[in-house]
Amino acid sequence: MNSSTRRGRRIRQALDKTAPEGTAARVEIRVEHGHEAGPQVRLLINGKDLLGEDHSTGNHPRDLFETGALLPTDPPRRVALYGCGCGTFGCSALTALISRTGDQITWSDFYDFHAGEYDGPFHEDSTWPDPVHDPDADEDLLPTQMDLPSVTFEADQYLEGVHDATREWSQAYGRRSDWA
Repeated sequence: MNSSTRRGRRIRQALDKTAPEGTAARVEIRVEHGHEAGPQVRLLINGKDLLGEDHSTGNHPRDLFETGALLPTDPPRRVALYGCGCGTFGCSALTALISRTGDQITWSDFYDFHAGEYDGPFHEDSTWPDPVHDPDADEDLLPTQMDLPSVTFEADQYLEGVHDATREWSQAYGRRSDWA
């Protein structure tokens, strides 16, 4: 059993218990000030950091907030929610498609990308919204699909959480050019 499979099994058990598929979960977005990697975004589902337990490096707040990475687009795009626990974000990345249907926003189709394909929320080389299906993808670096249930949020609560976290970060640290 490879490490992606073990991680996926642990995350799936936590998601099944805390945010069962088919129920609306609540998102809470926190910025923690890491010791070595600087500030990191933690994505809490129903109050728990379920995805970050094994992929412990969060995105830098400016990478998620300035790009609107957590906001759904049409077509849906793949976003790296967490990076590898080694402290180098792009070593491995837990990704999901973020989509909106009516009054629901969903994280689905989870993949574990390897070997520097992501150094932030978006894929390095792909111009495709979902690099899993990019015909030009390097076959040596194909990601591992994770057996995780979709996580669905009520759109109003989700968008409010994203906008509140973005506003708090912006008010505290100003524009990107002002950040140290």
